Formats: sequence, structure tokens, C-alpha cells
Amino acid sequence: MALKHTRVKLDFITNPQAYLMIENSMRGVIATISQRHATANNPYVEGYNPEQLNRFITYLDANNL
Repeated sequence: MALKHTRVKLDFITNPQAYLMIENSMRGVIATISQRHATANNPYVEGYNPEQLNRFITYLDANNL
């Protein structure tokens, strides 16, 4: 989406070593989203309400553990 938004054009990879580096780095993983929508309420976000409990959203990248 970022490439589409910025309209950046990518060139083909012509270097065999660069291609093999990318190809060997790919790993199959399972991605899970356990909740469709989350709302944070902390002083660092827009729309903070001090009368409600503070709620933070945490992103954990727990691959290769």
C-alpha cells in the first residue's frame, strides 16, 4: 500500500546475489488477529478522556521464539 500511495516504481532485481539473499530470507509464518477493533485511551493519543481508564495497544513481534 505504501508503494501504491507514494507511486514509487521498483526496478527488477538483476543481481543474482541480491535475489538469493531475499529468497533465502523468506519464511512462512502464521499471522493472527484476535480482535478486529481496539481503542486506546492514554495521554499520547488524540481524543484522550481522563475520566476513563487508561488503555494501551501493544504490538508484539514474537517470531522465532
